[in-house]
Amino acid sequence: MNFTFTCPNCSYKITAADFKENESILANLKEIFQKHEADYISILEKNLVANLQQKNDLIVSQKLTEAENIFQKEKQIEIDKLNQLINNQKIELSNFDLILQKKLIEQENAMKSNSNENEKKLQEEIFKLRTLVENNKSQLDLVVAEKEKALLISKQKEIEEFQKVISEQKLLITSNQNEVDKIKLEFQKENLEKVAMAEKLLNSEISKLQTQIKELEHANILNKVIQNKTKGENFEHEVEGELRKVFEPGDIIEKITSQEKKADYLHTVRNNNEPVGKIVYEVKNADWSNAWEKKLTEDMARQKSKYGILVATSFNKKYLGIPFKRSDENPNIYLCDPESFIFVGQIIKSLILVEDKLNNQKNNSNLEDKIANFNQWKDTQLPVLNKLFFDSLERIKASESGITKQVDEIRIAREKMYNNWQKNIKDYLENFIF
Repeated sequence: MNFTFTCPNCSYKITAADFKENESILANLKEIFQKHEADYISILEKNLVANLQQKNDLIVSQKLTEAENIFQKEKQIEIDKLNQLINNQKIELSNFDLILQKKLIEQENAMKSNSNENEKKLQEEIFKLRTLVENNKSQLDLVVAEKEKALLISKQKEIEEFQKVISEQKLLITSNQNEVDKIKLEFQKENLEKVAMAEKLLNSEISKLQTQIKELEHANILNKVIQNKTKGENFEHEVEGELRKVFEPGDIIEKITSQEKKADYLHTVRNNNEPVGKIVYEVKNADWSNAWEKKLTEDMARQKSKYGILVATSFNKKYLGIPFKRSDENPNIYLCDPESFIFVGQIIKSLILVEDKLNNQKNNSNLEDKIANFNQWKDTQLPVLNKLFFDSLERIKASESGITKQVDEIRIAREKMYNNWQKNIKDYLENFIF
């Protein structure tokens, strides 16, 4: 089942594929959703109610406007009709008054010439005319009252119809509110289902990752057991073999102790087959002990050696993240892990050769020969040293792919080794001048 979530913080589209790559995405999503679930539901409810209310208000407003427009139009039509009728009546009354005045004048003139009988008839005629005028006025008022009553009845019906529409809208609002409540319940149910589905997916991914972690831990433990067993059985012989392979026959490698479970070696550095310095190697395949450095100092004194190298399988546990370091007890002693003793030995050998050249310079004025010899050393020995260094890096890279949990430590060690070589040793030696 495919689904997509939108991150409320960064709007990133999160899919099921992201959960397989990073379980923290789902965990953060779950935490954010649970924290703001009530707010999301409340906001959605408010938005739905507000939209529905806005829609109903718009419908009511439109109905009111339409009814008001119709009412005003019909009212204006009736008023216009009444005004026209009133104007017509006024015109008729005005004409009738003119006729009456004319007749009165005629009657007055006739009265002057006629007898009293005619005057009596004239008065009766005037009374009849006045009665007719009053009747016409009463009839006009009655017609106006009837028209107004009919208009009020019509408008009352319209008002009742409009109230009926309002009642229907109120019922619709109530019905819509029920629908909103229903949608709210469905939304809550759907969200609960999504949360349950997300939790199920998260638990499944966590279970898979935990299984993978256990498998990797088990493989790493087996790898360490195999490595430690191999080192425990062959470590001393490997150190001696590497020393002889790298430094002989130009230099001399000697085992200087015959005691069982000890592996101390003397490295005599030679220049043109002449001894110019010594390095004492002490090899330890045990848990770290601070007494080792003191013992190595004593061995160096007995062998009249200026430099010493302590190679220990427990170095990385004692000093995390670095392949070698200078001893805090004796600045001429270097501590290192089993992967770096050849590299450190080459560096110290280079220092011994440089020191020998400097010592010879005090009694030798042939500067050109010195420069030529040093350049020859740079051209021949330094590339060999550089190759050994990068061979060590390659071994470290191979270890990176084989030991899962120590990848970062190995990478840091390799980078530090390169920086130490580049900044502190190689640059110094290559730029060294007499």
